[in-house]
Amino acid sequence: SNLNAQGFGGILSMWFINPMSGFAVGQLGTFLETNDGGVSWTQLPIGTNQWLNDIYFLGGEEGYVVGDSGIILKCEIATSIDDVISEKKIEVFPNPTTNSINFNVDLNLLNISEYDLVIYDMLGRELLKADNIANNRFTIDMNDFTKGLYLYKLTLDSAHIHTGKILLR
Repeated sequence: SNLNAQGFGGILSMWFINPMSGFAVGQLGTFLETNDGGVSWTQLPIGTNQWLNDIYFLGGEEGYVVGDSGIILKCEIATSIDDVISEKKIEVFPNPTTNSINFNVDLNLLNISEYDLVIYDMLGRELLKADNIANNRFTIDMNDFTKGLYLYKLTLDSAHIHTGKILLR
């Protein structure tokens, strides 16, 4: 890949905000940016050598990087992002919640037959993974979770569909 050819190994997660602009994070504080669809990458200085495990953009210009030792980095980009997923295609409710969370995913409008869901704590630890969800509505019982803020990610064949936050009270 172009990343390996440029000396950037150990990539753990990527996120493209549009076909040309994206970010990659990985081992030893690797935080990279591309503006040419991944042909070339630039290391961004972030001041840590901890592993960065995942990157999420929650829509708009705000994103988060989570890593080892409780690292959470907030990313803000200068250009606007057109959110491909409208609120009518994916709904997450009730949010905040006290016991369960519902995911309504319009599979027909998104032109997909199934998706995967992962829930992370704010330290980037994977707490729940549900693969190959083929229903428009999926409910998660959160009674065994500690009250707090969680991140979720919906994917299709490892490609990002949607991310967001869940507040459990």
